[in-house]
Amino acid sequence: MSTRDIINKQLETLTSDRIPSRRILTIGKGAFGIRDAATAAASAAANNPHLNDAGKRVTKQAALRDSFVEIARNKAELRRIREQAHAELKALALPAIEKGDVVSEMREAEMRAIVRALPQEKRDTLSKLSPAMVAAIVRAAPEVSGVSRSVHEQLHSELIETAHPEKVAAVRAELEGLQFAELAVKETEKALTEAADFASGDEEQAFRTQIAAEIAKPPEPSKPDPNDLDAIISEHRRRHGIRAE
Repeated sequence: MSTRDIINKQLETLTSDRIPSRRILTIGKGAFGIRDAATAAASAAANNPHLNDAGKRVTKQAALRDSFVEIARNKAELRRIREQAHAELKALALPAIEKGDVVSEMREAEMRAIVRALPQEKRDTLSKLSPAMVAAIVRAAPEVSGVSRSVHEQLHSELIETAHPEKVAAVRAELEGLQFAELAVKETEKALTEAADFASGDEEQAFRTQIAAEIAKPPEPSKPDPNDLDAIISEHRRRHGIRAE
């Protein structure tokens, strides 16, 4: 089984009921399509008998320009999806104690005191704690229970997974899928670079600087479907600053 087959097979395990999953799937599988089309375009330029070596390089790089831009944008989007996934996990909340529930607050304080009284080696390897005790530790700063930050983060992750199993599973699946999408994009970028046949590092740097400037521009608004009258009217109003009644 080829690397392409392995990546596509893994990407297909993503669920399609979340927008990030759909984008990861589209970018990951689409990367190979970009590579195929770009390689064919570069090959056509390389086989042009009317061009010398320098002309072939210029033509190949011009043919590959849009593909480099698309891959650069896809890399940036995958980075954003990864950041959003980690933020989504971090934002998941623990079951809250009702405001003014003094009894529960005292009980949790007592649990933290019990943990704090344990030998240091046991606090560094906490296991088999009840969910209530884990929640008591996690709801306060690590030093209140005398545990390390890494242990505190581990317990927090475990408790969040217990409280939000479906959400955590979906986000973790996306993070795993991201690795394969990033690999597909990396393989495609490598193929594009080889096909571009840069004469020197300076030539490649100048080309990539142009690509970076291109992706820094805001995307142009998509043109309306010529058969969609409502879309055409909306675009006309947008261009001329006409407010919809």
